[in-house]
Amino acid sequence: MPRASDVVVVGGGVAGCATAYYLAREGVRVTLIERESLGHGASGFSLGRVDGVAGDIKPGDMEALAARSFEMHLELWPTLRGESGVDVQGKLVTSLELCMTDDEVPVRKKEMEHWSKARGYKVYWLSREELLKLEPRINPDVRGAGVIDYVGAFDSYRFTVALAQSAERHGLTVRNGNVRGLARRGGRVTGVRLESGETLPCGAVVIATGPWAGEASEWLGVKVPVVPSKGQIVYLEGVEPPIVPHIHGPISILHKMDGRVCLAATRELKGFDTTTTPEARDELVAKGLQVMPCLESARFVLQTACLRPLAPDEKPIVGPVPGWENAYFIGAGYSKGVMVAPAMARAVADLVLKGVTDMPIEDLSLARFNP
Repeated sequence: MPRASDVVVVGGGVAGCATAYYLAREGVRVTLIERESLGHGASGFSLGRVDGVAGDIKPGDMEALAARSFEMHLELWPTLRGESGVDVQGKLVTSLELCMTDDEVPVRKKEMEHWSKARGYKVYWLSREELLKLEPRINPDVRGAGVIDYVGAFDSYRFTVALAQSAERHGLTVRNGNVRGLARRGGRVTGVRLESGETLPCGAVVIATGPWAGEASEWLGVKVPVVPSKGQIVYLEGVEPPIVPHIHGPISILHKMDGRVCLAATRELKGFDTTTTPEARDELVAKGLQVMPCLESARFVLQTACLRPLAPDEKPIVGPVPGWENAYFIGAGYSKGVMVAPAMARAVADLVLKGVTDMPIEDLSLARFNP
């Protein structure tokens, strides 16, 4: 694609902002359309953990993509700070993958064995006694933990904003608007239609509309089976000394750099409802106390709810839109969205610019839902 060609990115979450960043950095004139504010959805309310080996990335499942994206995160954090002035508060921490019951131990040890062979991480097992020496506030009923040195922790909202502001330095234009359709000529998109009646001409379009991606089915004439999955998080204050490692078991616990302790997260299919509920609060706090009874003395300060984009197979969707010459899709990251956004965005930028990418996205195309 010639440098002067325009690309319109629809959606100002982390996937859209990262795609705009990689395109603008190559000199492409990019316009990003967001109907509310950048990172106002799941991108701004993520736990903020990234790695290539644990969490929701299971052995054999998207390992290559997660590993590439983790490396890209570590490169991006200082780069974005230099370009945008925004500190994404990135750091490397040890992750403790807890086993609270005897039945969990062999499963976790098998996973750890796999990761120690597959990746360049330091992965090892800690017995109950060793674990409690490392963090004595963990429930003494714990059976042990797999340990991963190191995983990344950062502020996902700051990261999203930093991507957009850095892209603006490279020429990105950010506009508020509500996209209602696409103008086309044959199999090519020629413009993006806004609710205001304006049509923005473009040489290509990238759909990055998060949990609202299903709306694009009508625009594109293909199935986009993405639905919202509600996730609620509770924040506590007054935990001293700080909890240094990331702790994952019945719940994820991460002590953020702003001093708040994050308890994450619920998974609820409630449509587009974003209200916080006392039931979710009680569930998260109870699981937090199960892992670290010391949290009972902490102060409750905040509860959030956001919508994460979920595909039927719980895997991201990224790549060309079937039947179109110049339309691309990126999203459906679900609980992995912030983690794999850089690699997915780089893949889309490569496809727009060169028609090919070396990112491992072969099995993640929208075509898998449109045979």
